[in-house]
Amino acid sequence: MSGYEIVAYVAGAIAAALVCVSFFMKTIIPLRTVAAGSNVGFIVFAVLTQTWPVLILNTALLPLNCWRAAQMVRLTREHGRLTTELAAIHAQAVPAGSKEEAAFVTQIAALNAEIEQETTRLADAQTQTAAVKKALPAMNGQVLRSLGRIEDLGRQAGKFIEQLIDFSKAAGGPSARKQSEEEMTRTMQSMMSWTTTIETIGEMEDDPREIARQILKNKYGYGASQFTCFNNIIMRESMWKVNATNPSSGAYGIPQALPGSKMATIASDWRTNPATQIIWGIEYMKDRYGSPCSAWGFKSSHGWY
Repeated sequence: MSGYEIVAYVAGAIAAALVCVSFFMKTIIPLRTVAAGSNVGFIVFAVLTQTWPVLILNTALLPLNCWRAAQMVRLTREHGRLTTELAAIHAQAVPAGSKEEAAFVTQIAALNAEIEQETTRLADAQTQTAAVKKALPAMNGQVLRSLGRIEDLGRQAGKFIEQLIDFSKAAGGPSARKQSEEEMTRTMQSMMSWTTTIETIGEMEDDPREIARQILKNKYGYGASQFTCFNNIIMRESMWKVNATNPSSGAYGIPQALPGSKMATIASDWRTNPATQIIWGIEYMKDRYGSPCSAWGFKSSHGWY
């Protein structure tokens, strides 16, 4: 792994950690500050890995978070100043109902209304982030899998843009008429491939095979051959069914753990989360046999693993 890749993934990890921290914040200024920090981390990650969707999103969010934080700092300072001045007026025994007191009360009421609106926005944001957090899969390989897909998608988008640029340059050259149909065909094929990739991401999310493929690649560094061995074992154990139960032994899940509660060492959602079960199965094969292919060799000759 090169130095740029190390910096990129460290920045990405820090940014992801800041996002997790922001879920538990209840005041707007620290929340916006942490959010801006996570934006910077993701921008560094996106630039070094050429992950364009991440770069576009966080480049748009960074000025918004900075502006909101500065706005709340200004409102807080103004509120404190006016509150102090109002207290001074009362200390000087200004008659109730005077114009000065009424003006300050009006200003403070306006500021309180602004702060109330910002607090409401914060509450809405916290509700939304809580919903997102609840919907997120367990952090046991899913984050790496998603980052891998985003990176692949960004690279395909980059290639598509480069082809559009090449086509645009060719359109102005002397041989444009001869090459235009071929260039347009290649460009459209690339665009269709990229679009198909986007459309199939949702379908891939629920496929345990794809989850296993990405975990083997991104978390353990295994290639296609190890996935083939892992697939051979799982097809004979559970047919990739998350709730598969052996009626005689009670072995449970995709890797047929016995008992199934062993998988709780990975995460508490072992009964329903395919990623949790897959990671436990890979760890078991590594610890006992060294790799999925070694486990498959043993199972092929013994009938169990």
